[in-house]
Amino acid sequence: MTKKEELNSDFVVTTEDLATILGVSKRRVQQLATENHLHKFGRGKFDLPASIRLYTDYLIERHSGGDNSKSEEEMLWTRARRIKTETEVKIMQGSLHRSADVEAVMNDMLGNFRARMLVLPQKVASSLLHQDEIEVIKDIVKKAILEGLSELSEYDPEVFYGRSNDELFIEEHDEREQQHSKTD
Repeated sequence: MTKKEELNSDFVVTTEDLATILGVSKRRVQQLATENHLHKFGRGKFDLPASIRLYTDYLIERHSGGDNSKSEEEMLWTRARRIKTETEVKIMQGSLHRSADVEAVMNDMLGNFRARMLVLPQKVASSLLHQDEIEVIKDIVKKAILEGLSELSEYDPEVFYGRSNDELFIEEHDEREQQHSKTD
């Protein structure tokens, strides 16, 4: 799958995340991927909806032919719906983001960080010009670096909400904005 297709995918999860969602070990996820029962993008990355469909098909195929195949199919369907609902809840809670949103936000953050670091020499040069003490120079440079790093340490789910085209995000985000405007 190309990088472009990977970025357009709805949900990309890691091996560990998929193992947790499917209730199997990480090793079993790797085996299922080798057997083409999961949709793998690359090393340790999986397309969640496609993998759930493939895994459900695999379980149905593996268990078909028995007297309980209809009840097992219903169980699998129920499990798939539960997984989908849990995923949507994670999105609404802000603990799961689409890979395209994460990439855009991280590119912005790293671009801002890069700009701050490139300006750092001009910013501290005048302060350092007449300094003779090494400790004072270290403190000035350290303070400027920590100031630049502070942006990278601040996680703000609202930034991801602002980037997302998800209706789940948009509805929740609009409700929050309305609540904020009422309190202002």
